[in-house]
Amino acid sequence: MQAFRRRAFELIGGVLSVASLRVVLVTAHALSAERIRWDLERWPQHRLGPVAARWDSLRDEGRWGTYADHALALHAAGLRAHVPGVSPIALRLGVGLVGLGEAAHNVAKTLGSAGAERRLLERAESRLGESRSAEARDALLRFALSRFSVSRGDVLRIAAPPDADIPLLTECFGYGEDELRMSEAVRQRLVGLLPGGSRRKGRSPDAARFDDAHLAWARVHERLDGVSSAVQVGAPSALHWLERVHHLAHSGSAGASEWRRLEIAHREQLWDRARALSRVHRQYAEAAALYARCVELDRSDAYSWHYLGFNLERARVDAPRAEAAYEEAVRLDPPNPWWNGRRVRFLIKRSKFGAARAAWGEAVKSVLNDPTGATAAPSLAPAGLDHPGGWPTYHQKGTTADPWLARHLHGQVARDWVDHGRPADASEVLAGVAPQVLAREAELRELEQRVADALEVEALGGAVYPPRFPMASRWQMPAELPERDAELGTLQSWHPARVVSAERDAVTVIAATTEDEPDERRLFERTIEADRWERASDAPAHEAHGWYFIGVYGEGELRVVRSVADDPQFGSDRRRHKVVRQSYASLWTD
Repeated sequence: MQAFRRRAFELIGGVLSVASLRVVLVTAHALSAERIRWDLERWPQHRLGPVAARWDSLRDEGRWGTYADHALALHAAGLRAHVPGVSPIALRLGVGLVGLGEAAHNVAKTLGSAGAERRLLERAESRLGESRSAEARDALLRFALSRFSVSRGDVLRIAAPPDADIPLLTECFGYGEDELRMSEAVRQRLVGLLPGGSRRKGRSPDAARFDDAHLAWARVHERLDGVSSAVQVGAPSALHWLERVHHLAHSGSAGASEWRRLEIAHREQLWDRARALSRVHRQYAEAAALYARCVELDRSDAYSWHYLGFNLERARVDAPRAEAAYEEAVRLDPPNPWWNGRRVRFLIKRSKFGAARAAWGEAVKSVLNDPTGATAAPSLAPAGLDHPGGWPTYHQKGTTADPWLARHLHGQVARDWVDHGRPADASEVLAGVAPQVLAREAELRELEQRVADALEVEALGGAVYPPRFPMASRWQMPAELPERDAELGTLQSWHPARVVSAERDAVTVIAATTEDEPDERRLFERTIEADRWERASDAPAHEAHGWYFIGVYGEGELRVVRSVADDPQFGSDRRRHKVVRQSYASLWTD
């Protein structure tokens, strides 16, 4: 994405450099002249105010068709709620949301609040996820594949909505008369729900479900471009040619033969199909072949080298070639965190741990601009810096204060280290994240907990606490084990423990001693008879599972309580244990 941004600014900068051109620059957000290094202060600037829709338009039954009742219900609810002027897009979405089943008064309330369009889209996304909306959702998604205005007839033919939901496409999510289109914000939200989309979770079993729609849109643009070869493309047909190539790139196997007959004009068109094959269809070998074509066209193309390596890795073929591709991407673009991170992670997954450590050292030097290559103490990180643009560069001696970089470079590399049983290496990587970033980022805090837990398990030789049990609250006597019990006597010792087997006649646990110094603690295994366990825990022995605290009282009587990681009682205010040192083993025997 950063490469695309840079190329876009280069293109605009080239246009601006032509003195004879009169240029109007339209943006959705204020541009910082400092960030993009253009002298914008001398330009006249005009802020376009919001356009308010007419509430009375909701009473036009001819316009809303089968959604007329929904529009009238929203009109009445809006009048009752005294909703002020809203944008046309928000009002259209509101009618669509009522049509999808949302209560009109709730929609009217949302229309009167800040960020109405965003909130309506969030609710629409939820409603479209319901099974009763499946046909309407798929029709909207087929429409959303089209990036430009298209004829109403083509929309209805390709999207194929149920008759009752035609206004959902033509009046609510889309708009226009003879030609229909969606606002880009709405379209992008829907595109995110497609297989491989930004909000589509997990692998898509229906990846090919929209291939035919892409192929149909490609044929629409083929009809409109009127050319049979890229060399015939001129100004009137360029847009349709480009859209035809785009839709064929995303048409999977359905349009594969037509794609192969195309005369590809630029590597970006190869990228487009390669990304679709990789992200949507999981056809990694085919995607790798296209990225290989890209590096043949331009040996300095770091992006294609990286994704050649990535897709070879995912295809599980030719690991040496994948490794070489990652190395070439890093060589060509040393500061790029994606290339460096993927290279390190590939080496970890291949169990080439020494090479992975060396690659991480190189990444710290190039991405974080630390000539030593060593991860520094987090306290060295500067706080409160703003993103200066380009790849993140605020750091100090290998430490980053950038949340994005911490999540996507340090976090992913550390996660792979701990996944492969190397928590010490993971800990070293996380040491390069500034403490204020760790404090803010829940994802990184969870990873930090996981790494610290793995280090403790490694040092002890086994686990006696649930993995999510806060590290700061471990090795402190639980409140459920009083130091003095009227029936059992004085607490002699307590032990965190894990059940390894539970039968009707006995429970076997792995437990730990609780010395103050971590290197003095040790594990031991004990089998506790069923009647003794049941007296201590008030629960059947054969149902024992998971994690416990076991207190040893008087002459060896036990009290057993459950240990639950997320229970508020395991907070930081728990009392430190006070234990008379005795032979732990002797206290557990009859």
